[in-house]
Amino acid sequence: TLFFADAAGQPDSIRVQMTLMQYLRQGDPNVWKQTIDHAHATNPKCPTPIREMAYFFITMGQFDEAERYARLGLEIRESDHPDIIDQRAELHLLLARALEAQNRFPEAEQSLREAVEIAEIDPKFPDPRKRTDLGAFFRRTGKPQDAKREFRTVRRKTPKFLPAWDQSL
Repeated sequence: TLFFADAAGQPDSIRVQMTLMQYLRQGDPNVWKQTIDHAHATNPKCPTPIREMAYFFITMGQFDEAERYARLGLEIRESDHPDIIDQRAELHLLLARALEAQNRFPEAEQSLREAVEIAEIDPKFPDPRKRTDLGAFFRRTGKPQDAKREFRTVRRKTPKFLPAWDQSL
């Protein structure tokens, strides 16, 4: 297990561990998992290590475990940990990826729709990434008209967001 301290000298702070996990995504998966496990053990109600574990298992192709961790993260209430508000949409996205990989397309679509709904709660700061992910899901699952509708919605709401290959929609 790796141990680090943040600028204030707090050992094993969640912020330090999450920064380390971002770095470890590029390196040894065993060290990455050890670090996530340690962060989760340090603060079991924090959604960040749980989200990271779901991402880890998706990366490793273990979609049933990824699903389990994404669902575990979605069970966290705001009263348990305030960070869940910011991470709920991302957990739905990870759940959708795990479900899609298991060919559970209706469930994956529902989870993506929930991610979009959460990401678009604040109209002043819309997050078009989740709707773009929904459009990409429709493309992958043979629903080009649905994909086009989602990409057009993104273009209408946030015209500078879509990559050039989708600007023609």
